[in-house]
Amino acid sequence: VEINVSSALISAPYVSMTVELCRMFGAQIDALPGSTRYNVNAVDYKSPGRLQIEPDASSASYFFAGGFLTGGPVTVHGFTKGKTLQGDLRFLEVLTEMGAKVEYGDDEVTVSRDDNGLIRSITADLNDIPDAAMTVAVLAAFAEGRSRISGIQSWRVKECDRLDAMTRELSKAGAEVRCGADWIEIDPNPLQKLSSSLPPPSSHVRISTYNDHRIAMSLSLLSLGPKGMAVEIEDPGCVSKTFPEYFKEFFRLT
Repeated sequence: VEINVSSALISAPYVSMTVELCRMFGAQIDALPGSTRYNVNAVDYKSPGRLQIEPDASSASYFFAGGFLTGGPVTVHGFTKGKTLQGDLRFLEVLTEMGAKVEYGDDEVTVSRDDNGLIRSITADLNDIPDAAMTVAVLAAFAEGRSRISGIQSWRVKECDRLDAMTRELSKAGAEVRCGADWIEIDPNPLQKLSSSLPPPSSHVRISTYNDHRIAMSLSLLSLGPKGMAVEIEDPGCVSKTFPEYFKEFFRLT
């Protein structure tokens, strides 16, 4: 069987992960690096014997971000540098660009931020990690300048139109947010910047979730902002799609 992806391949790391997992079970799949053409040969699958399932990197992004926002440290177990198949761990590289301290252990990752460290703005094409890109957008609401995230056209066709939803909800937090066909641009609320000497106004933000688990989980991070923000999440139960115990775990950060 030959599979040829004729249009732009979004979330390519997920395809690469699927190919590698199939190969672990004996599949013969020919694919050139960077290619969108795959030849799948007819062979019998066989058991690899023992297979360790990694934690979900997309869900881990919220806790990595929590360590960055609060100063941490926050440690997530189950990830080994250079051995994961999940592309969403590129999120840790983005965190480093934004000023986070990321440390790798034998089977864990720890994220923190220096007491006087600022959250840097970022301009990045995050086409390959669109789920984790939502977490980046929330971090941008506390950065020191304008951030622009592009390559996220797939947000338009998820559980909701995530580009419009994130634009509306981040605006409630005082950020100036604009979006286009495949990008979002975020100017943070000046009073939420770490470099600001002025206290932010007391605020209570009610977040609509659009029955979208990732809207609820990513925007819950607004409550961990360096200067504090009261956040109410509508329909928190929508996280049950992928992470039913999310808020139980999240409250451990607060």
